[in-house]
Amino acid sequence: MKKNIIQLLSWSLFLVIAIAIVSIALATRPRGDPQTSNVSTLEQRLVDLGLPVKSFTVIKSSPLEVELILESAGRGDDQSVRADMWNRFIAGRELDLAYLNYDLRIASYYLNQVTPKGDVVTSQTRYLNPDDPFQKLTPAPPSALDDLQTKEIVKNDLDLKGLALLEVDVLDFAAERENSQLLTLHLSTGTSGDEVDEEQITLFIWSVRSQIEAINAQYGTRITLARVLITDSSGNPLVEYLEDTVTGRQFSWKADSLEGAWYPQPAPIITGIVEETPQPIESPTPVPLAATSTSDRGAYPPPQTPSPYP
Repeated sequence: MKKNIIQLLSWSLFLVIAIAIVSIALATRPRGDPQTSNVSTLEQRLVDLGLPVKSFTVIKSSPLEVELILESAGRGDDQSVRADMWNRFIAGRELDLAYLNYDLRIASYYLNQVTPKGDVVTSQTRYLNPDDPFQKLTPAPPSALDDLQTKEIVKNDLDLKGLALLEVDVLDFAAERENSQLLTLHLSTGTSGDEVDEEQITLFIWSVRSQIEAINAQYGTRITLARVLITDSSGNPLVEYLEDTVTGRQFSWKADSLEGAWYPQPAPIITGIVEETPQPIESPTPVPLAATSTSDRGAYPPPQTPSPYP
């Protein structure tokens, strides 16, 4: 009897020790780094958007500092300059809103565009202040109307200031938490290049944001991004304008044939540290790239999606 009790106590003690060992092993086992996983998700998002990602690197983990290098066509013609502007615009937006969509609080980032030969076309450093309005956003509800319904509303309600509408489209664009819609417009002056009324163009561009906000308020839509191309009667591009009502970003390009300076209005949101002008400045000659830690892998091939613009 005494022997049985001793054996029972021994087995009980063994069981307790075994459970303790397993518990300690589970508690101390290596766990996946959530930040690494979220960085990978953000990188994949950039690729899925069709951006020509050459490398995406974490420079410092805390505070989080990253570098994104995009490949530029580097031809210097109007079409490639506009494509670079769009890629830079969208990439910067995704990094700005990484805290909202991917639980990544980025403190600063480097955003560079390089040619296939490695020459730097543009180089930007941006510091994100958590106190800035666009760094305090919360998840937004989806649009009350689908993309096709929103497209019809835009066609009926948008005041084009006398410009002719050639194409319009509305697409779901941003991540689920943001529920944004992208509005693309192709407009024409209906005149030859040497007879363009610049004031007409300016008046429309100045009204883009207020008109979008009015449509959203009236119909419950979620248009937050606008991409506007204005051409002359021969289809020659005159102005391309990009507007983001969430972050306040405004980028623009104008043809050399237009006289005087054209700037987006109203002024964009000013952050604590301003590192770029509202209107992008394309560097005519390559500038040296600061030495940073980058990936050696080649550029991702962008998805075969047709461009909405010529």
